[in-house]
Amino acid sequence: MRKWIGIIFFSIVLIGAGWVAYLFFIKDYDTADQQVDEIVDSEFQVEMSEQQTKSNNEQQSESPSDKNTSSDDNLTVNEIKQNHQPAINKLEQQAQSKIDELAKHALAEYQRKKNNGEDVSYSYFYQKYKEAADRLESNMDSAFKTIYSSMQSKLAENGHSKDAASEVKENYEQMKERWKQELKDQAMEGF
Repeated sequence: MRKWIGIIFFSIVLIGAGWVAYLFFIKDYDTADQQVDEIVDSEFQVEMSEQQTKSNNEQQSESPSDKNTSSDDNLTVNEIKQNHQPAINKLEQQAQSKIDELAKHALAEYQRKKNNGEDVSYSYFYQKYKEAADRLESNMDSAFKTIYSSMQSKLAENGHSKDAASEVKENYEQMKERWKQELKDQAMEGF
């Protein structure tokens, strides 16, 4: 008898898990939304300043023991990073703006559906905005890759290892993880 109860319980759990998996990961909802597409698919504006050489005062003031310097006209690792920092900051600002706009749109849609008495499907919202967030992240990664590649090229041109830019990439990845957590927190509060 216990064996049959265990089998029935296991079957119910398996069917329930299958249903949840179907709703969240398999079922295809009509999630087309022009406003979401505009938010997510608009390109990031990446502008980089091109400082090629140091001024004479900067060259004279540096000590030969500075580990981030190389020969005469070459830029230091820190100078190259500083030259690319405004582009990274601008990318972060644009990304934060798009994330905020996407989150506001999701919350407004949820509230509108709820106020109109429409069916509020959490799996629909999950699929729609997860897909949008993934596309936004992909576009953001593409823009960051442009900046990062430029930084690596400048490092190599100035006699430095491309690996000197790895800290910037790590910071970028940490920033994305923070944003993902913030979005999850906002979603839990809003829904």
